[in-house]
Amino acid sequence: MTLRTRIYVAGPISDGDPVANCQRAIQVGFELMDLGYAPFVPHYSYFVDMASTHGAGRYEQWIAVDLAYIQVCHALLRLPGRSKGADREVTFAHQHGIPVYYAIPDLRSEIEPYGPN
Repeated sequence: MTLRTRIYVAGPISDGDPVANCQRAIQVGFELMDLGYAPFVPHYSYFVDMASTHGAGRYEQWIAVDLAYIQVCHALLRLPGRSKGADREVTFAHQHGIPVYYAIPDLRSEIEPYGPN
């Protein structure tokens, strides 16, 4: 069985409207999934924090979790918009030899949805 290629979706959450930013990232995740990829959308953490009894303010913990996922992804897709967290994730991806793309067509032209495991 060939597994789907893992794509990390990086983009703004808190700059601007957090719900709209999360909805956009989730929609991109669905688009990637429909194309055959296995997207990881860290924006779900926004809703986890909202529902948590532990309270918000876990930014650095979420970044640490996100970096662990980036390290096992085949590529990172950077969504438009200002985001210190997404910029950190792009830097981390570059440092670990993980390709970074800024548009789905560019990603699709170079990364197959069912690729190396």
